[in-house]
Amino acid sequence: MQRKHFLLFLLLPSLVMSCEKIINVDVKDSEQKLVIEGVIDNESGVFTHTILVSKTNKLSAENKRNTVSGAIVVVTDVTINEADTALETEPGRYITQKTAGVPGHTYQLSVLAEGKTYTSMSTMPQPVRLDSLYTEEYSFFGESFKQVIPVFQDPAGVKNYYRFSTTTNDSSNNNFQAWDDQLSDGKLNSRPLFNNDDLKKGDTVTVFMNCIDKATFDFFNTLENAQGSGQTPANPLSNIPGALGYFSALTVQRKTIIIP
Repeated sequence: MQRKHFLLFLLLPSLVMSCEKIINVDVKDSEQKLVIEGVIDNESGVFTHTILVSKTNKLSAENKRNTVSGAIVVVTDVTINEADTALETEPGRYITQKTAGVPGHTYQLSVLAEGKTYTSMSTMPQPVRLDSLYTEEYSFFGESFKQVIPVFQDPAGVKNYYRFSTTTNDSSNNNFQAWDDQLSDGKLNSRPLFNNDDLKKGDTVTVFMNCIDKATFDFFNTLENAQGSGQTPANPLSNIPGALGYFSALTVQRKTIIIP
């Protein structure tokens, strides 16, 4: 089967910052598919959330997002039965107008694009507190490097899923890590966030911690595994039937540390 590539624009947890990550993913599909990426978060006072709609690219256009305009994008807070039709502010970018992200609420995304409707649902988990950050130095083949370690208490008896990402000196990178609590339920967590950046004294690192649902974890976990594999990866597990990408209602916390 012919391999094609597409650029997956992964939203940073802080959508109000309008930051995006670009991650190259190998896709096995022999025909173009719709790519939907949407996040509803619980940032205080924020009612605008971004849904990106695009299509997979051919190899000749792999450095550009193949945007889809004219879609009808509706986000519904199922818990309170409130629908919000998103505005297209630029090609392929759709912004909600009145949707508040509330832990425990369930949200439905509906995208009508090119004559076909795609739907997905996500329930926002309760937030888990990000307590603190510290750094530790590691050695690898005779070279030393520093990593940032988040500290948080996983709630006992509750299945929790997390996604971590970072910025260094206000610049985003392509690093993210998806964790579950299969081996750490109810425990104090402190494991390093392996970062491609060569962290130096005085660097400012911001860590974003998202509490996510299982479907979002499955997407990022398979995407993370695909990036780290030397073999031809399968498509990341999407929670949007018929499309690639993901829709996630998630919580956001962030802390910043200056590398000592």
